[in-house]
Amino acid sequence: MNRTLNWLRLLLCTFSGEDDFIIRRCSASIQKSFALIGLFVIFAFGGCFISATVFISAIFGQFSGYSLIVGVFWACVVTIIYLLLLYTISPPILPFSKKKKIKGRNIHIDQIIQEKKPSSLFTFSFIFRIVFISVLAIIIAQPLNVFILTPFTESSIENYKMEYRVEMIISSDSSLIKKEMLMQNEFFSNINTKKHPDDSIEIADNIGIIKGKIQYDDTFLRQSKLLLDTLKKINIKASNKLKSDSIRNELSNQLNNELYSDSSFLSQIDGIIFVNSQLHYDYEILKNSLKNIIKEKTENLNKLNILLAKSNFYVARIKIIIAENYFAWLFTLIGCGIFLLPIYLKFVIRNRTDFYKIKEKIEKAIVLDDYNEFKKEYSEVFKRQFKLMNDKTEQNIYPLLDKLEKINPKKYNNLYVDIQNEMKFQIIEKYEYWADMPFRTIRKKDNRILLTEKELLTKIYGGNN
Repeated sequence: MNRTLNWLRLLLCTFSGEDDFIIRRCSASIQKSFALIGLFVIFAFGGCFISATVFISAIFGQFSGYSLIVGVFWACVVTIIYLLLLYTISPPILPFSKKKKIKGRNIHIDQIIQEKKPSSLFTFSFIFRIVFISVLAIIIAQPLNVFILTPFTESSIENYKMEYRVEMIISSDSSLIKKEMLMQNEFFSNINTKKHPDDSIEIADNIGIIKGKIQYDDTFLRQSKLLLDTLKKINIKASNKLKSDSIRNELSNQLNNELYSDSSFLSQIDGIIFVNSQLHYDYEILKNSLKNIIKEKTENLNKLNILLAKSNFYVARIKIIIAENYFAWLFTLIGCGIFLLPIYLKFVIRNRTDFYKIKEKIEKAIVLDDYNEFKKEYSEVFKRQFKLMNDKTEQNIYPLLDKLEKINPKKYNNLYVDIQNEMKFQIIEKYEYWADMPFRTIRKKDNRILLTEKELLTKIYGGNN
């Protein structure tokens, strides 16, 4: 059992946003703290996966394998970004040098930055990361709110659909009703120029039917707009539910009456006949135009009904749930807490444990070991190059020395000794400009004692001058 718990603790530590191999060298209490961070990260991954899967399923109207693929991909992307942000919360461990800009010049401030408590946590960088993580958590929480809380807001969503339907009908019918009125005015002006005195009674009866319909449409348009504006104001204030329900019923009744009026008018205009052939010709033009307008209104309504049947009003659901259900805020806060608690735990570890001192010691040792290996390799490279150069020199010069030995043995011996001295191997070490290589935070001090101008002259010309 203990082995299983230990294995699980170490597994969770790998998701903590810190170096796993360093955590394994720390005490069990530190490992438990990082395991708790890893557990919250896994919760965040699970929340992202469920949120993305539910969202994609809702968008496409059904659950499928693509929803799972997108859910896994989104969860992995968000978790990786989140782990990187968690890693940036760690304090600086290795020493580094700062630059301070003074009047356009970059001045090195040589110092070693040691692990210490920051003077203030509320830096711009820290606040930006907190806000970014919070926004990410809020976005992820909304599909979960819709998935869990939609059954409790169905009536509000249906009301929203009804209001949206009326608003779209008013918007589409507005231009068509204006077109009806223009055609009516044009028809009436033509009648006034072509009518005979005997046509007055017939014209009055027929015009009354047309005028009454167009006037009814205009009244419907104005009253519906007024009711809709009133309803929006009441919804914003959320003050009177009974009144808002009453207005919705009135809007619904007006819309039904308008649809009935259109169908009734179509049957009436077919029965209108003008004895005057000129008037009847103009009327046929008006009748066909009005029929086309009513047909267009009917087509727009059918398209709107199909669109409303297919749409799930996902964004509207989110807005309604947040506005009406307090549990939505609770779930959102829980999501933010899951994302923000690991940051708090990292600061607890930072202030109450010696983890970062252990990490500093290990990382410094790693850097110094690698740097020492680099210096050895640096010397080895020069050693190999010197050997190659010496071998090549021997191949070129020794045949000439052999000839010289036969002619002048003494000269040969002198040159041979000089050449051997020149070809002796010298260890080449990398020159270090800084006192604390490879961190480069402390400059070497120049301990040379420089002579004054007088002392220099005395040294050159002697003490009597």
